[in-house]
Amino acid sequence: MNFNILALWQYLVANGSFKEIRHIFPLSGYTMMPCDRDFGDIERTLRKNQCIYTPSQYVNLIKDARVKIKFQVTEMARDEFVDITPLASALTKRTVTTEKVKVDYQTVHQFRISQERPQQLEVKLSHDDGEEWKQISLKKRGGRAKLQEVQLSPRYGGSRPIPEVKVDDVKSLLEYVPPIYHQFYNDIVVDNNRRSNTDDIELMDDPGDCD
Repeated sequence: MNFNILALWQYLVANGSFKEIRHIFPLSGYTMMPCDRDFGDIERTLRKNQCIYTPSQYVNLIKDARVKIKFQVTEMARDEFVDITPLASALTKRTVTTEKVKVDYQTVHQFRISQERPQQLEVKLSHDDGEEWKQISLKKRGGRAKLQEVQLSPRYGGSRPIPEVKVDDVKSLLEYVPPIYHQFYNDIVVDNNRRSNTDDIELMDDPGDCD
């Protein structure tokens, strides 16, 4: 489990967004979740539309992936992404419970964060309802008293430039892209100071009959 995510959960509980957050890792190969059916509906729609040129097309296809109970798609703007690393810095990642028992996070089956125990992480090593929660204090000595007071700054200050070689490689395929979508590619911000190695270039699939 990524500690930045655990810190984000602590923050969301501390600022009142949730009273409790519980993350349960299902047994691999034995659990069918509602989201699996959702992804299946989306995949079937995408397979019927092999020629997709811009991210906005994905949004529309997902919205129309179902006739009934349609998906609600929330598009994120660049200024809505924030840097959550200060949250992890405001806490201490401990691998020992308050009872001095060492815990390997990779063996944890359940995590729980609640308003009743601020800056505390509760874990279970199984799915057994009878197992007691083990307490791990994440409070940093001499750190902030209130995690919700941590200021989260924007993650991106502007458009993210892409290495010139990658941009040139993509634009070389514009002859296979309908002109109505060219503006998306022409608006890509190019990083003229950084050239990517050939091995780093992610080649696009053969355009086939998509023209």
